[in-house]
Amino acid sequence: MKIKRIEQIPKIQPEFPPKDQGESGLKKAEKQPDAQISADTVDISDEARELLKKPEGAVVSPDRHNRNAQIVSFNFEQNTVVTIRLLFHDKTGSGVVITNMTALPEGQKGKGFGSRAVQSILEWARNNNLNEVRATQVEPENEKFWVKNGFIKDEKPNPSNDFVYPIFP
Repeated sequence: MKIKRIEQIPKIQPEFPPKDQGESGLKKAEKQPDAQISADTVDISDEARELLKKPEGAVVSPDRHNRNAQIVSFNFEQNTVVTIRLLFHDKTGSGVVITNMTALPEGQKGKGFGSRAVQSILEWARNNNLNEVRATQVEPENEKFWVKNGFIKDEKPNPSNDFVYPIFP
């Protein structure tokens, strides 16, 4: 599959049956891996439904294993893709939790693409009045990245080495 620059990705209206007719949008999407997912065709939480509309420039798809999670992909120049998994309704009370983040190809790490993607997620969180964004299970070698992007290490007992970005209304 060739990765397109974000400005080249067309907006596609999915052709899935409504939720109450036949296969669910998610099941149908699994059979059509290149299909775009619509908030009207997948049974997801309200917060996740809003994420399907935002952040700008992102391609969003449901996580196949958790209905309260979304996979958000940002396609940048130089064929760079940053993928972030977001979880909603986490036990920590955070509005949204970043559980995984990758930048590919590997040689593009350290060039600011991850920061651009995270800043887009933070802007989306502010626009949707979420209380905070949490990055969980942060590896020690990645702590500087999160601090550089405005996150602070959670001061509560923190066995998962979480970093939080508080959002004030």
